[in-house]
Amino acid sequence: MTDAQFTQILSKYLPQNSVNEVVKKIKTDAILLKITPKRKTVLGNYRPPHRQNGHQITINADLNPYAFLLTLIHEFAHLETWKKHQNTVRPHGEEWAEMFRREAEIFLQKNIFPKELAQAIRVYLQKPSAATCRDDNLYRLLRSYDKTTEDYTELEKLPENSLFRLEDGRLFRKGEKLRKYYRCEEQTRKLTYRVHALMLVMPMPENIEPS
Repeated sequence: MTDAQFTQILSKYLPQNSVNEVVKKIKTDAILLKITPKRKTVLGNYRPPHRQNGHQITINADLNPYAFLLTLIHEFAHLETWKKHQNTVRPHGEEWAEMFRREAEIFLQKNIFPKELAQAIRVYLQKPSAATCRDDNLYRLLRSYDKTTEDYTELEKLPENSLFRLEDGRLFRKGEKLRKYYRCEEQTRKLTYRVHALMLVMPMPENIEPS
């Protein structure tokens, strides 16, 4: 694949003014970047060199451009941490956090992120975690750039005791709030789950039957 073709592909997933910097980073570190279908448990993943394979990063294809870039920066930080410390430090310890701040600053200085989002990222970077969803403000702002259908809304916006479906089709009833989650009952097996307040759900009428 030529550089022009690679740049064209990345332009479909990244903010346009970030593509050249990302391409430079990928070429410098000889990163194998894989864009994968949506995964429920992770947004991205980094694998260090092993045998004949070099650095590998996977990113979910369904992320909006700003979430895609921030996830990629998260994985760049893992790569830089491995280069300096290999497997001698915790995956999301202070060494990784420092690398994350350094890698993010490269893009923040270029004003790639909208002002409000950039401010939220800087706050998050003071004490970054393994998942951006742990920072409610940043998570909401990132989600505001998603392309979603009007049928879905955030769980926290529904009245208590409402029925809703998740993306996988399961029907739930919303219960009491537990900090960042709601206690919700799955209607087929009557099992109780914690569902994140910012989860996108489909509101359902009261006369709906469990599938």
